[in-house]
Amino acid sequence: MATFVLVHGAWHGGWCWRDVRAILRAGGHEAFTPTLTGLGERSHLLSRDIDMNTHVADVANTIVWEELEDVVLVGHSYGGNVITGVADRMKDRLAHAVYLDAFVPKDGDSSASMAVTIANPDATDADIGAEIKRRLDLTGERGGSRTHYTNMRTVRC
Repeated sequence: MATFVLVHGAWHGGWCWRDVRAILRAGGHEAFTPTLTGLGERSHLLSRDIDMNTHVADVANTIVWEELEDVVLVGHSYGGNVITGVADRMKDRLAHAVYLDAFVPKDGDSSASMAVTIANPDATDADIGAEIKRRLDLTGERGGSRTHYTNMRTVRC
Protein backbone atom coordinates (compact mmCIF):
# COMPACT_ATOMS: atom_id res chain seq x y z
CA MET A 1 0.00 0.00 0.00
CA ALA A 2 1.02 3.63 -0.53
CA THR A 3 1.74 6.47 1.87
CA PHE A 4 0.17 9.81 0.90
CA VAL A 5 0.92 13.29 2.21
CA LEU A 6 -1.79 15.66 0.99
CA VAL A 7 -1.03 19.40 1.02
CA HIS A 8 -3.89 21.88 0.86
CA GLY A 9 -4.08 25.24 -0.91
CA ALA A 10 -3.72 28.73 0.54
CA TRP A 11 -7.23 29.17 1.88
CA HIS A 12 -7.74 25.74 3.45
CA GLY A 13 -6.35 23.47 6.13
CA GLY A 14 -5.60 19.77 6.32
CA TRP A 15 -9.29 19.25 7.12
CA CYS A 16 -10.21 19.82 3.45
CA TRP A 17 -8.77 16.35 2.69
CA ARG A 18 -11.00 14.62 5.31
CA ASP A 19 -13.07 12.60 2.83
CA VAL A 20 -10.11 11.76 0.61
CA ARG A 21 -8.10 10.68 3.66
CA ALA A 22 -10.94 8.39 4.76
CA ILE A 23 -11.18 6.79 1.30
CA LEU A 24 -7.41 6.24 1.13
CA ARG A 25 -7.29 4.73 4.60
CA ALA A 26 -10.28 2.50 3.85
CA GLY A 27 -8.26 1.22 0.88
CA GLY A 28 -5.37 0.30 3.18
CA HIS A 29 -3.18 3.31 2.46
CA GLU A 30 -1.63 5.71 4.96
CA ALA A 31 -2.69 9.35 4.56
CA PHE A 32 -1.33 12.43 6.31
CA THR A 33 -2.91 15.87 5.94
CA PRO A 34 -0.81 18.49 7.72
CA THR A 35 -2.15 22.02 8.03
CA LEU A 36 0.31 24.71 7.04
CA THR A 37 1.35 27.23 9.72
CA GLY A 38 -0.95 30.25 9.90
CA LEU A 39 -3.79 28.61 7.93
CA GLY A 40 -6.95 26.68 8.82
CA GLU A 41 -7.01 25.53 12.44
CA ARG A 42 -3.47 26.90 12.79
CA SER A 43 -4.58 30.44 11.83
CA HIS A 44 -3.81 31.60 15.37
CA LEU A 45 -0.12 31.21 14.43
CA LEU A 46 -0.35 33.68 11.53
CA SER A 47 2.54 36.13 11.53
CA ARG A 48 4.58 38.22 9.13
CA ASP A 49 7.46 35.80 9.71
CA ILE A 50 5.70 32.94 7.93
CA ASP A 51 6.95 32.34 4.41
CA MET A 52 7.26 29.57 1.85
CA ASN A 53 10.14 28.06 3.79
CA THR A 54 7.87 27.71 6.84
CA HIS A 55 5.30 25.80 4.81
CA VAL A 56 7.93 23.59 3.19
CA ALA A 57 9.28 22.83 6.69
CA ASP A 58 5.74 22.00 7.92
CA VAL A 59 5.41 19.26 5.32
CA ALA A 60 9.04 18.10 5.43
CA ASN A 61 8.81 17.75 9.21
CA THR A 62 5.68 15.65 8.88
CA ILE A 63 7.61 13.29 6.61
CA VAL A 64 10.65 13.23 8.93
CA TRP A 65 8.85 12.89 12.28
CA GLU A 66 6.35 10.33 10.99
CA GLU A 67 9.35 8.45 9.51
CA LEU A 68 7.72 8.25 6.09
CA GLU A 69 9.38 6.73 3.00
CA ASP A 70 8.20 6.29 -0.60
CA VAL A 71 5.69 9.10 -0.13
CA VAL A 72 3.15 10.12 -2.75
CA LEU A 73 3.21 13.86 -2.17
CA VAL A 74 0.08 15.64 -3.42
CA GLY A 75 -0.30 19.42 -3.63
CA HIS A 76 -3.45 21.35 -4.50
CA SER A 77 -3.34 24.97 -5.74
CA TYR A 78 -0.75 26.85 -3.62
CA GLY A 79 0.23 23.43 -2.26
CA GLY A 80 1.99 22.84 -5.60
CA ASN A 81 4.58 25.43 -4.61
CA VAL A 82 5.00 23.80 -1.23
CA ILE A 83 5.48 20.26 -2.56
CA THR A 84 8.04 21.53 -5.06
CA GLY A 85 10.11 22.87 -2.16
CA VAL A 86 9.66 19.62 -0.23
CA ALA A 87 10.72 17.58 -3.27
CA ASP A 88 13.82 19.74 -3.60
CA ARG A 89 14.77 19.08 0.04
CA MET A 90 13.97 15.37 0.32
CA LYS A 91 13.46 13.72 -3.05
CA ASP A 92 15.00 10.52 -1.65
CA ARG A 93 11.87 10.05 0.51
CA LEU A 94 9.38 10.52 -2.34
CA ALA A 95 7.86 8.01 -4.73
CA HIS A 96 5.81 10.60 -6.67
CA ALA A 97 4.83 14.27 -6.63
CA VAL A 98 1.28 14.94 -7.81
CA TYR A 99 0.11 18.46 -8.75
CA LEU A 100 -3.68 18.41 -8.34
CA ASP A 101 -5.08 21.56 -9.97
CA ALA A 102 -1.96 23.23 -8.61
CA PHE A 103 0.76 25.70 -9.38
CA VAL A 104 3.75 23.93 -10.96
CA PRO A 105 6.60 26.38 -10.40
CA LYS A 106 9.74 26.56 -12.45
CA ASP A 107 13.06 27.55 -10.89
CA GLY A 108 12.72 31.08 -9.51
CA ASP A 109 8.91 31.23 -9.65
CA SER A 110 6.69 32.35 -6.79
CA SER A 111 2.91 32.25 -6.50
CA ALA A 112 2.84 35.96 -7.25
CA SER A 113 5.05 35.74 -10.32
CA MET A 114 2.97 32.87 -11.70
CA ALA A 115 -0.27 34.75 -11.07
CA VAL A 116 1.07 37.81 -12.90
CA THR A 117 2.16 35.78 -15.93
CA ILE A 118 -1.17 33.91 -16.03
CA ALA A 119 -3.00 37.25 -16.11
CA ASN A 120 -0.49 38.79 -18.51
CA PRO A 121 1.65 36.29 -20.47
CA ASP A 122 3.73 39.20 -21.84
CA ALA A 123 4.66 40.47 -18.36
CA THR A 124 8.28 41.50 -17.98
CA ASP A 125 10.46 40.91 -14.94
CA ALA A 126 9.86 44.57 -14.07
CA ASP A 127 6.07 44.02 -14.22
CA ILE A 128 6.36 40.98 -11.96
CA GLY A 129 8.61 42.85 -9.52
CA ALA A 130 6.21 45.79 -9.36
CA GLU A 131 3.25 43.49 -8.69
CA ILE A 132 5.10 41.60 -5.97
CA LYS A 133 6.07 44.94 -4.35
CA ARG A 134 2.45 46.11 -4.54
CA ARG A 135 1.25 42.91 -2.87
CA LEU A 136 3.94 43.09 -0.19
CA ASP A 137 2.89 46.66 0.57
CA LEU A 138 -0.71 45.47 0.96
CA THR A 139 0.25 42.67 3.36
CA GLY A 140 2.13 45.21 5.46
CA GLU A 141 -0.95 47.43 5.69
CA ARG A 142 -3.19 44.50 6.58
CA GLY A 143 -0.75 42.71 8.86
CA GLY A 144 -0.92 39.49 6.85
CA SER A 145 1.65 36.90 5.95
CA ARG A 146 4.07 37.40 3.07
CA THR A 147 3.95 33.69 2.25
CA HIS A 148 2.50 33.93 -1.22
CA TYR A 149 4.93 36.57 -2.41
CA THR A 150 8.23 34.97 -1.45
CA ASN A 151 10.31 34.43 -4.56
CA MET A 152 11.48 30.90 -3.74
CA ARG A 153 14.10 29.12 -5.84
CA THR A 154 13.05 25.60 -6.84
CA VAL A 155 14.72 22.63 -8.45
CA ARG A 156 12.82 19.96 -10.33
CA CYS A 157 13.45 16.40 -9.22
